[in-house]
Amino acid sequence: MVAGGDVVQVLERLGGLGMHRLAAMTHNGRDYTEADLTAAAALVLGNEAAGVPDGLEPWIDEPISIPMAGRTDSLNVGMAAAVLCFEAARQRRQRGRGIPRS
Repeated sequence: MVAGGDVVQVLERLGGLGMHRLAAMTHNGRDYTEADLTAAAALVLGNEAAGVPDGLEPWIDEPISIPMAGRTDSLNVGMAAAVLCFEAARQRRQRGRGIPRS
């Protein structure tokens, strides 16, 4: 997790380190299960009310979304982070790149 500092500077640095920067969006993102979460990735999540700040598109490599059923349009940020981290772990186990289970 990266917190603090200017968001653009943090995203530039993460990109410079070769991390794929994925922004969780409520709509118009690629389905999170279709995104490659096996490589080095930085998950960019905004707050629950406003989401990822506008204007960050140049520093985001791919928008992703968690599809919602029914009338719900989004998850709170903690739940969204948990879903995305679980999917990353699932993909890494499936491809043999995760932490072995004991």
